[in-house]
Amino acid sequence: MPRLTAEPLFAAEGLRVRRVTCDGVDEILDAEERSDDAQLILVLQGRFAFQDSRTRAIASPSTALFLDDGHRYRIRHLEGGDVCVALQGDLCAALGASGPTARAISAESYVRMQGLAAKLGSTKPVSRLEVEETLCTALAPEPAATAPTRRARDREMAGAIAYRLERDVDARLALRDLVAGSGNSLFHACRVFRRETGFSIHRYQQEIRLRHALALLLDTDRPVALIAAELGFANQGHLTNLFRRRFRTTPARARKQGLPRTWRTTSSGNASPARRSPGTAGNAP
Repeated sequence: MPRLTAEPLFAAEGLRVRRVTCDGVDEILDAEERSDDAQLILVLQGRFAFQDSRTRAIASPSTALFLDDGHRYRIRHLEGGDVCVALQGDLCAALGASGPTARAISAESYVRMQGLAAKLGSTKPVSRLEVEETLCTALAPEPAATAPTRRARDREMAGAIAYRLERDVDARLALRDLVAGSGNSLFHACRVFRRETGFSIHRYQQEIRLRHALALLLDTDRPVALIAAELGFANQGHLTNLFRRRFRTTPARARKQGLPRTWRTTSSGNASPARRSPGTAGNAP
């Protein structure tokens, strides 16, 4: 078996992300391996031959591998080692359900996944919702044409997700919590929400939290650290960084001086969820 080095990048209930480096030395050729959980493998560098009972493929930066729990397969390295992002857990089972083991991913999807891996490997706070949505967005299949009746249901689903994000503004929500009961896939929910609101689900949540933070800064004397904790930010520094990017000032300056005139020109998004979201009245889950 080749020598593997695994670096933990993210861990939450039902989801684990690791960066796995393999030296590519196959001591026993065509040795059978077995997945001990639902798993998703994305190759960042290198390539290797993959084969199971249904699939034969070359895994590379243009391919994603979806393995279910107990999946048996064989790997053979062609030349040198590789670096992969390996994900395990419930989300992988949902993403891989009823589809082929090996699936092509676009260059845009690869860049998105590479960016996620880099962010997870840094000291920047990353929420579970951001990780899950990035995966779904990057790995979503091409959408089919949408009929008018389907579009109405999509709008209702987007409204229900927006309602939940508004209601549970401080909660550490998982993507499956937001989509549960809608009868839709995680892929579809992410795509529809962006189309209907102009925001990704994670950005919508972030915008709501920042608007609440702004209100508490201007209308109360609560400490910034307490506001950050109450609204679900990782810490005060996390709130400060996002607040500065969105409003072109720090929370402390905003409390003393209000917002600068230039804040409306930020690239973080000029439209607020309140103005761009689908109607949510009656859509409470």
